[in-house]
Amino acid sequence: MKAKLGLVIMVAVIASAGMGISFALTDGESFGPLQEDPDVVFMEHIEFYDNEVEKDIGQIDAWVTGPMGGEYYQGIEVNITDAYPLYIAYVNFTVRNIGGEPINVRGISHWGYDHNAINITLGGEILNFIDEKLDVGQCVDGQAIIKILNGAIENSFYEFEIHLLFDNMPT
Repeated sequence: MKAKLGLVIMVAVIASAGMGISFALTDGESFGPLQEDPDVVFMEHIEFYDNEVEKDIGQIDAWVTGPMGGEYYQGIEVNITDAYPLYIAYVNFTVRNIGGEPINVRGISHWGYDHNAINITLGGEILNFIDEKLDVGQCVDGQAIIKILNGAIENSFYEFEIHLLFDNMPT
């Protein structure tokens, strides 16, 4: 009996882990064939800052990431130290469509942290391209808005990577 109970618990844990990964990659929305498009790249220069004016407790550090030895940047690595609930950080970025087809933005992909502790949303001009095409060669500015939630442990360190989700525009 104990062996069956242990097996049931193990299967439940594995199943829930798979659902968590699925949710993290799509934020609970499904749009069809989404992709982290290698033909849309982050430009090298990004800016990051937080909502702290008087206190300097939490801190954000962010940089673009890409393939080793490559010239294109595929994502943004984010480190937040001394996090606490109500801390908000912002990462301003620019992406460029270097592919051969127009695309549109479908959301933000992020993983590697507790979703009860952090919420990440997309903001800025890039939101205009969710239903409109981003033409070949076109650049657009965006912003990742990172909020530390009540589920966060104070003075924690969070590290994760941000990518954008795209799909090709119908021709």
